[in-house]
Amino acid sequence: MKHHKFAYYAKNRKLFIRFSVVLFSSLMLILFSLFMQIRVFETKKEHNEDLYGSWYASVYDVTKENENMLYDHQMLDTIGKMSVYGQVQYNDEYVGNIGIVDDSFYEISNISLKTGKLPSSPEEIAIEAYILDGLGIDYTLDQKISLSIQSGDQIFKKEYRLCGILDNYSATWINQGSLVNFFIQEDDSFSLQQTNLFILPLQDYFDVMDEIILKDENHFVYNDMVEFVYDPFSRQNLPYTILACFAIIYTLLLITYTFYNWTNQHTKEIQMLKSLGASSFMLCKDFLKLLSKALILPIMIFGICCILFSIYPITIVVSLSIYLAALILVIIFCFLQIRKVPLNINSFSDQEMVVKQAIRVKYKKQTPFRMMLRSLRFHWKQELIQMMISIVLLVFLYQGLASQIHNQYIADIWDETSDIDLESSRSLVYMTQEPEDVYQVRHERYDSIDQEIVQKLTANQNLTKYETYYYDNTSYITWNGMEDSDIWDSGLDQFIIDLDWNLNKQIFPDMVYVPVDSLEDFLEENLSEGTFDKEAYLKGETVYIYLPEYTFYIDELGSQLSANPEFFYDTDKIYQEDTIHVGDTITIHSYDKEDKKVKIGGIIREYKSSNSFQYNLHTPYRIYASDIVFGLDDPVSHIELYYDKEADTLPIETDISKIASENNMMFSNNVFIKQENYQIAHDELILNCMLSFIVLCVMVFTQYHFKKQQIKEKLEKQRVFFQLGIDSDVFMKMRVVEMILKLILIFVSALMLFGLIQYIGYLQDANPMLTYASRFSKQQWSWMGYGLINLVFAFLFVINNLFYKNID
Repeated sequence: MKHHKFAYYAKNRKLFIRFSVVLFSSLMLILFSLFMQIRVFETKKEHNEDLYGSWYASVYDVTKENENMLYDHQMLDTIGKMSVYGQVQYNDEYVGNIGIVDDSFYEISNISLKTGKLPSSPEEIAIEAYILDGLGIDYTLDQKISLSIQSGDQIFKKEYRLCGILDNYSATWINQGSLVNFFIQEDDSFSLQQTNLFILPLQDYFDVMDEIILKDENHFVYNDMVEFVYDPFSRQNLPYTILACFAIIYTLLLITYTFYNWTNQHTKEIQMLKSLGASSFMLCKDFLKLLSKALILPIMIFGICCILFSIYPITIVVSLSIYLAALILVIIFCFLQIRKVPLNINSFSDQEMVVKQAIRVKYKKQTPFRMMLRSLRFHWKQELIQMMISIVLLVFLYQGLASQIHNQYIADIWDETSDIDLESSRSLVYMTQEPEDVYQVRHERYDSIDQEIVQKLTANQNLTKYETYYYDNTSYITWNGMEDSDIWDSGLDQFIIDLDWNLNKQIFPDMVYVPVDSLEDFLEENLSEGTFDKEAYLKGETVYIYLPEYTFYIDELGSQLSANPEFFYDTDKIYQEDTIHVGDTITIHSYDKEDKKVKIGGIIREYKSSNSFQYNLHTPYRIYASDIVFGLDDPVSHIELYYDKEADTLPIETDISKIASENNMMFSNNVFIKQENYQIAHDELILNCMLSFIVLCVMVFTQYHFKKQQIKEKLEKQRVFFQLGIDSDVFMKMRVVEMILKLILIFVSALMLFGLIQYIGYLQDANPMLTYASRFSKQQWSWMGYGLINLVFAFLFVINNLFYKNID
């Protein structure tokens, strides 16, 4: 006798296709999250190694015994050695350390040459760029540099030839000792002051560092800025790990939703099979065959893509194991759902539904809202699952948009950062000394840079823009009612409040002169009260003042003040100057100039746009005044230069550094750090855009899937209401009420969950200066962006719930 294999689910092509699509889409989400994690991990690691070195741990001032023990260790791949000879003094001031390093250190440190070469003879020296900037030495190679070097108890006078300039590294590295800034060849005339070792273990043996015990007082300093071991729960990988978890939950919910609908729509068929002897176990086993068949092709594609994308094998195994384990929950749910179908052979019939007149009258009297509630009672489970999936998708889109806005904000900040900053020299104005203090305090004023030099510095053809301004804080101001202001009795002893040349407490604001055209554009966007009177401003009759809200605190370590709303210290104690108004007169007092009375032409309460005169930008009482108020003719103390991103800036840096050195100007080179940080923010922005696009595609697919699943159910519901004698208009109103209610619940739940996630992120930041409201600042929030996401979702939801074929 021939036996036929039982195959109800396994032979169902429609169910097979639906499950295959769901499994494929979820596995592709997991693949995307794994690829992004690996990509982000490797990209971030590469960037951070460029900035912070590729060493895993270091030992400063290592003893000879510990040094020998580390070199003999078999699990350590590379050890870079740095020998510090002594301290370098320039014009009687300490400026850095001089010493030698071996080839392994150059390999493990990733220090790059800005120009020139490494020293190869005793008379050559290579110096960090920022050290040269601080010394006022230009980037001209082969120039002679004389240094005073203290090595032990001896002081040596040495002259070297500058052979190379190194990109900055010591300012960014984590260290607990002395790092070499001046690199030379081995010199026996110096005595060794300190030896530092920088260690990189063999791959997959990073844990061995925990087993090494150093003697004496030596200990390891770890390079926490570089993530050497892939961690799916690290801060940078966590969003993609959450995406993979969502893909698993999404699979569970969507398959459960699909099977639940299928069971409800085919209850009569399952009852028939049970009446013919098919057990729940047989049906569940058949469903398992269907799920296995639907999983074969997605798993194969997933495996091939993992190999092509070089996903770590252990990561593939772990992710697939979790995914398959989660599918067991689906099988259990399906078994329970099959068991719930009653074995009642008489419970199904093809006869038309007979509705009594009394029932028709009862339903006709009910409002669309009441009918909607009665309708939801019979299928609340699938509606709840549908809403849960929609809420999670919305939250992912919210979070993705928040990350994009923040990445764009950071990228814009670095893009707007100047490539080179120049600062003039300063001259002494007066000195103060309190009776109980030993030291005198110097109060210096910036010298004005000659206009001919300004023209030289701004003449390069690769210059996209430049800004000049003059800054001074050696004058104090007074006005009527000053003693009644909050700042006067605050107890602050720095930032704004200081002692004048007569040792009296006064308010010393930052005073800034900006060329009138630049200032006019700035005030047009940022002025809160008053108007810009160009004529009065140029005559020195009016000034403009920045009076924002601010917070401060005072403790035994000193006082701190912040007027930046992103970094308020105490949101319960916010102050704002209210004793100065537009039209009031203030008096500017200077040590070597006559007192000058000026009127307040306007007040800035909040910076609505960024500007480039950012020195102490968020300090209250900042005054914008014309050159007449300063008693100077078009003065310049600060120059900010911006260059084309594609330009070769090295020749420009060399020329600018030479001009700065010749004119005793402070030279700050931001090119390297600006490029690195902008690239990091830009890469993260692209990744988050891709993530949001994937989630948006999943949302469209999910709404389409819901629509296909619900068509039969909604038509059946409409048929029942038609038999009850309820007009199609009333039925349409009921659907609209149901759709609006579900939309409200979805949006409210999604926003609450998103707010909770933001709050958790806020707690993890652990920054007392940040408020929870900062999570919804311009750095991470855009009403237009979030409104657009809600509109797109509402559009898809309306199409899914309202537009389908009506019953004839």
